[in-house]
Amino acid sequence: MSESQHKIITWAQETFGPADPSAVFRKFHDEVGELTRAFDSGDKRAIRKKCGDVLVMLFRLTDHADGDLVAILEDVMAENRAREWNLNSDGTAQHVGAEAVR
Repeated sequence: MSESQHKIITWAQETFGPADPSAVFRKFHDEVGELTRAFDSGDKRAIRKKCGDVLVMLFRLTDHADGDLVAILEDVMAENRAREWNLNSDGTAQHVGAEAVR
């Protein structure tokens, strides 16, 4: 586990106590909603702050899955670099052969 993730998880446990994973996921969802509203407002400072809040929740969710978010990101990026991509005109893409996540 990365040092940052460990520090964040320790802080969250000391500050909020044990957390139900479903409750953490609902809070994550709330934070994404707040990020959406910040994005819609165009307020870059608010967007950065809300990105930080979402990241804290991702660290907490990953901890519930006994994972290391930074290691997971590195694995995902290795997979992404090896994939072929269908590019969209809006700067997004879908990898070739992508199936819906179940």
